[in-house]
Amino acid sequence: MTYTTTREPLSQNRSEPAFAVRVGVWASIERHWRMFVLVALVPLAAALAYGIVRKPTYTAETRLVVGRIDVSPSLLANYTTATQGLADQYSRMVVAEPVVQAVARDTHVSPATVRSNVSATPVDKTPVFRLSATRSSAAEARAVANSAAKQLRLYLARVNRRNPDSDRLLSEYSRDLARVYKLEGTERRRRAAVDQADTAANRARINAAREARQAAQLRANASGTAYQSSQQGRASAQLVQVLSPATSAHSDRSSKLQIYGFIGLVVGLVLATALVTLRANRTVAHRLGRR
Repeated sequence: MTYTTTREPLSQNRSEPAFAVRVGVWASIERHWRMFVLVALVPLAAALAYGIVRKPTYTAETRLVVGRIDVSPSLLANYTTATQGLADQYSRMVVAEPVVQAVARDTHVSPATVRSNVSATPVDKTPVFRLSATRSSAAEARAVANSAAKQLRLYLARVNRRNPDSDRLLSEYSRDLARVYKLEGTERRRRAAVDQADTAANRARINAAREARQAAQLRANASGTAYQSSQQGRASAQLVQVLSPATSAHSDRSSKLQIYGFIGLVVGLVLATALVTLRANRTVAHRLGRR
């Protein structure tokens, strides 16, 4: 072992040492290596033991995709962009209150547990998003993940189907169709009158009836188109499909053991270095003080 001493001026107080002793770190470890190893291993062993006895957390994942396969090639580019945007939006709806409450009922856990243990993230540049659930057992994690995927699909179907204007538009369409049927009857009666008496007055009345019926038909066509547009969401109600359900769950035990082991090793090395350096310096100071 090597160490250095530094001579300093004698203090007026004779009880103070005349030399300041400093022993290097490596020299301290070399002299007290058994102590260094023992002290370093204690925090490491404690950290690993905690990682082993700690109850692991299991994560199950299911993948969902937004899109259909019956898409025209001419619309494919725009369709792909649209479904990627929908995947991002739909992934955020996994924590919507109707979804949370339904999953809580399905899996017999609290809504707060669902909110804190279920999440979804979109896969970059794809119409796919991942839905994951964490629980204390693999079976529970799988059950929560699959339930969340199911309830999210049902919720999205309800949202896509519902249109506040549908009832009003249907009422307008029905009223416009009834007027068309009524004017068609008027036109038939006036045509029969022309057949019986082809006069200028009768021809004028049938022309007026025809124009009124055509105008009503145009209005009915417009209201019918508006109603059909409001119902287009029904066609996309099943746009979200389960790509791969949660069939297994992985534990975080291995990753946590690595983290805890690294922390325990660092703490042990720092603590062991400090203790052996202090021990070596005190030993040398004590020996010099006895001379």
